[in-house]
Amino acid sequence: AAPVPEADTWAMLAAGLGLIGWQARRRARRQQRK
Repeated sequence: AAPVPEADTWAMLAAGLGLIGWQARRRARRQQRK
């Protein structure tokens, strides 16, 4: 049986990935305006 991550783990993972993607998007937008 494969171990299933807890809801907390999924929430933290989703929040972390979302934050990283959001920051990358902001950075890319700023560089394009230059």
